[in-house]
This record gives sequence, structure tokens and C-alpha cells, in this order.
Amino acid sequence: MNENELYSFNGLVTHKGEEFQEAYVLLSPPPSEIGELRSAFSTLCESTFNRTVLNRIMYALTIGIFCSLLFLFAAGIFHDIHPDNWQQALDDYISSMAIVCLIVTLFIFLLRRRKHISTYVGTNGIAKFTCFEDQLDGCVNSHILSFKDASELRWIFNDVFVHGGYSGSSFVFRWLNSNQQEVFLINGSFHDKDYSPPLDNEYYFAAAAQTSWNHIQYERSIQELKQNGFASFRVFESDMISVGVGYLEFVFDGTSVRLPPDEVELFTLREGALHVESRTLKFYRNSRECRINTGRISNLDQLVKLAVDESGFIFVDE
Repeated sequence: MNENELYSFNGLVTHKGEEFQEAYVLLSPPPSEIGELRSAFSTLCESTFNRTVLNRIMYALTIGIFCSLLFLFAAGIFHDIHPDNWQQALDDYISSMAIVCLIVTLFIFLLRRRKHISTYVGTNGIAKFTCFEDQLDGCVNSHILSFKDASELRWIFNDVFVHGGYSGSSFVFRWLNSNQQEVFLINGSFHDKDYSPPLDNEYYFAAAAQTSWNHIQYERSIQELKQNGFASFRVFESDMISVGVGYLEFVFDGTSVRLPPDEVELFTLREGALHVESRTLKFYRNSRECRINTGRISNLDQLVKLAVDESGFIFVDE
């Protein structure tokens, strides 16, 4: 891949919604399957594009030479060298230094092999391209998802606290097809209680992909509601929550219970789970309260939006 073949996207926005401050370049043009490009990001930029393999070799060689000298000094190779054995000692010195230098140089060279990533969010799908920096001439791995090939998004976002203090956040976004097979995955973690990690963190890719997916999937859910009188959302493997006009229906273990808006005491997301409390009815496995991990519910964002917009439920944003 030549420099003039790289796809520049000056003027577009990152997945965080900000304009780029320097000229980044994509590993590949946006794939047509994802529709109109909404946002993108790449770890490769013009300022680092010209960093060649030679740069890595020189860096690794410098570390290798330093480590070989340090090793030889620590080994005391010059101790008790008889004048008659000076040539042999010198040969041993050079051989040992070369071996240590070669091992350390190879290790550092491989360790410094950076993988570049370009991610794309379009109106109809998402994509991720990866490539090692010394293989930009064409060895690019791609993973493309057209939203028409997925039926569910299940996501988990957790804040971790240790001894009362914030320890970090982790996220998992999984798109599944109609056969419950995973077709795309975005996951990762960061340590920033203000939810503003570095720009290259895939948290922004996941959030932008979720927003684009929600736009498409909400239209699907509206159509399902109009056609069937309700829209269903899978929970676990075989259970279900349905949103109808004026009710939420919980189907668990073969038992179905409908809750009208005035029967719901609390409807919220709390500590990584959907939390619903009923005033009087036992609707969830002989309980008036259900707490279901968000990762167990398909298209949770659409469930909540439909329940609020179409069924009159009050969602408490905590």
C-alpha cells in the first residue's frame, strides 16, 4: 500500500463526534455494505506512516547492544584472563555479545510490531480493519457487519469499584443473527470515571455503533408493533419481554403476566441490569421485582424506548 493509496478522511468526525486534529488515514476506503459513513477512526496517521521497519530494527538493536554489554559486565567475562588466553577471551566476548544482542534485538523487534486498526460506523452497518505496520502493502484483515444480517444487540457496561473507589469500566457489545450466532463483537475497558478515555479506545466505536444500530432497529421494532400489536425482545435463551400498546408482558418459564403502566412502581437501569418493580403483581418467577443483566436482553434500548414512547411507561434514568 503506497502512501497515496491510503484513504484520507479529513473533515469527517471521530466516533466521539469530534473533528480530527491531525491527518489520520484509513487502512481501506469505507465498505459499501455499511452505507453512508457517519464516523471513523484509525490508529494510523500521516505523521507516523513513514516509520519503517528500519526504525524498529535500529531501536531494537540499540536495546540489544546495551543488554549484551550489561550481561557481559555482570558475567565478569574478563576476570582472571591469562595473557596467553587473551585472543580466546576476546573471541568468547564477541560471541557472547552477538548471541545476547541477537536474542534481545529479535524480542524487542517483535514486541514493537504495532497493529493498526481502522473502524467505521455507517448508516447501515459497521466495520473494522486491522493490519500490522509492516504489512500495509495489502495484508489487511476486515470484519464487516451489515445491520440487515443481525437481529439483536446485547450489551454490558460495568463500572468496577474496589473498597468504595472507582477501579475502571468494562464493556461488551455483541451483535447476533437470527440463529443466535455472534456476528460482530466490540469489547474493551478503560479507567476514567468521567467516561472520557483516550480517543483510540474502542468505547467510542461501540457507542457510535450502538447509536447507528438503534436508529435502524427502532424502525424495525415500530413495524413489528404495528403489524403484531406488540414487539418482542428475547431474554436469556427462551424467555421474552414484549411491549404492547399500554402494557409490558413478561413471559418467563412458560408463565405470562402483563403489567400496565400504573402497575409499575419502578422502571430503570441500575448497576448493569434492567430493574422493574410491580406494585402488587408477581410477574417475574413469583416475585414483584425483576433484575436482569443487560447482556441477557436483546435490543434493550429499543425495549425501553418503545415502552416509554408507545406504551406510556415512565423510565427513571439513574
